[in-house]
Amino acid sequence: MIEPALQYNVERLVRSQKPTLLVHPQDAKQRGIENGALVTLSNQYGSVQVDAESSEEIMPGSVNYPHGWGHDGGWKRAVA
Repeated sequence: MIEPALQYNVERLVRSQKPTLLVHPQDAKQRGIENGALVTLSNQYGSVQVDAESSEEIMPGSVNYPHGWGHDGGWKRAVA
């Protein structure tokens, strides 16, 4: 897992146009997930539909989904 504060320094995440769920290619193949496919990411608190992409950078059996997305300062308006 990439530490949230470090995500802002990962070029691949900064240059991306939107957050993408990264899945190891073996896991993607087992689940029939193609690059760009819309998948449901869920836990006990809820679910969200996100685009998926396979990546050798992700360890088999795990996924990575960046949070706190955006670098334009819009978060300043969202903090109560």
